[in-house]
Amino acid sequence: LSAVAVLLSVAFVCGTLVFTDTMNTTFDKLFTISSPDVTVSPKASDDEGEQPDNGKPVSMPASVVQQVEKADGVERAEGSAFSMAVTVVDSDNKNMGSDTGAPTIASNWTENDLRSMEITSGHAPRGPTEVMVDADTAKKHKLTIGDELRTIAAT
Repeated sequence: LSAVAVLLSVAFVCGTLVFTDTMNTTFDKLFTISSPDVTVSPKASDDEGEQPDNGKPVSMPASVVQQVEKADGVERAEGSAFSMAVTVVDSDNKNMGSDTGAPTIASNWTENDLRSMEITSGHAPRGPTEVMVDADTAKKHKLTIGDELRTIAAT
């Protein structure tokens, strides 16, 4: 009886170790694939969060991207800008934003494989006069490709 107890105990410990190692390996691979190794961002003041109270995004010079690209071991460096203090209106000045108080988030488009958006119709913005709107907003406001919108942001 004691031999069976020892055998079961050893089997349980071995199973636990194999399971733990499998989970660790899975999560290590997941985080290696799905997230960047390093994020460089400007330092906001201590009394503000990621977005200052005035709505103007905290930024850094574009030259920082070129400096990071030149660093040893860097495969790719991309600049990114976003703001949560944006209002988008149509040609009649009707707000395209959420009615529930959720922020309208604006960011630059990137060809990066890790971007958080996929295009369902149309094409990526090709310049400073083009924007991309999420499919739900486009459907709700009956927007079509080529409609003119205006973005209002803190400067």
